[in-house]
Amino acid sequence: SLLYWAREYGENCNDLYNQHRRMSWWVKDATPEDAVLGLTDCGLIPYYTGRRTLDFVGLTTNDMARWWRSGIGSAFEKMEHLTAEWLPDYIITHPAVWGDKNFLGNPVFQITLLDNTVSLGPVMVAYKQDWSLLNTGRFPVLAHNFSINARPIRAKIIDEPVSYTHLTLP
Repeated sequence: SLLYWAREYGENCNDLYNQHRRMSWWVKDATPEDAVLGLTDCGLIPYYTGRRTLDFVGLTTNDMARWWRSGIGSAFEKMEHLTAEWLPDYIITHPAVWGDKNFLGNPVFQITLLDNTVSLGPVMVAYKQDWSLLNTGRFPVLAHNFSINARPIRAKIIDEPVSYTHLTLP
């Protein structure tokens, strides 16, 4: 019925207000005006903050969609080829979207919805990024004890041959 859908629409708008709009207030108050935001859910945050954004999903940033579809590692590999001025100072995302949180920086702000109806997840977090390990070949965090399998894999992801090695969990 019309009343049911009106209520659902209101709940969805409430979720966007309580998560995305509140995050945009934090961004405006707590980040420099020249900060670059890396987002997985573009929309309200860039609109209300006026900050430059890197849209990982590729809706508002050209040439990011295919990297995102290839996995988190490919998206970060793409970032190795960005100029320093386009590396996100903050990544604002729903942690559930990222399979491996080792790539995310230090959490500095979080908003949790009590009853999520429309958002990608009930939790949205702003992470302050540290790109000092970019292009070094080192893991940001070694969360597991990996054993190296000596069988190399050859792959070509960004117009250059790259050599990978299998990592096997114990």
